[in-house]
Amino acid sequence: MIDMRVGRRSIGLGVLAATDQPPRPLSFGIEFDILQALLRQARAHVVEVEAELTSLVAAALLVFVGLAQPRDAAALRTDVLAMRAKMRAELDRSDAARLDLKQGAGGLVDLEFLLQYLVLRDAPLQPSLRLARDTPGLLAALCDAGVFTDAACKRLREAHALLLDAGLRCTLDRRPRIVAPGEDIVAACATIAAACRDNGLVFAGPDAA
Repeated sequence: MIDMRVGRRSIGLGVLAATDQPPRPLSFGIEFDILQALLRQARAHVVEVEAELTSLVAAALLVFVGLAQPRDAAALRTDVLAMRAKMRAELDRSDAARLDLKQGAGGLVDLEFLLQYLVLRDAPLQPSLRLARDTPGLLAALCDAGVFTDAACKRLREAHALLLDAGLRCTLDRRPRIVAPGEDIVAACATIAAACRDNGLVFAGPDAA
């Protein structure tokens, strides 16, 4: 006679056994309680991931809705200039002979401030600007929206890529991103500074307004 009961808290291919022999799961059998614990952990992980995704979606929606709200252009410009001046005063490590590629005048952060300012200014009337993007993506979106001409967008994209590449070389060499600027870097910074001025932003120093 064969006992069809499953062996105690075990599953595997050896769960059927004669009554006179204890159940003997094969070596790759998984203890039931261990399996249950794994399933509980998996379910908890799924819940955690779902909660995180929900939070990310909610945050994205808040950003999208927030960008749709009209802003006073003059107040926005004043706030952006003040914030950039404060950041430059605290973080810019440029000196008479060297340029901070990130925080210096015409550097990467100036470009980021310009692009974010334009998005905040124009997104209420341009829904395409409300989507999160990296710097090249923002440039392309602002170009598509008519904020920049194709030529201006190309110049800014090239300036961004050049400064980013110079900064990466410093990082790979384990050097701070502060360089004695050559003609190419000077030209790239001039391009960014000109775009800022053309849009009413002068980031030349902490007292700019």
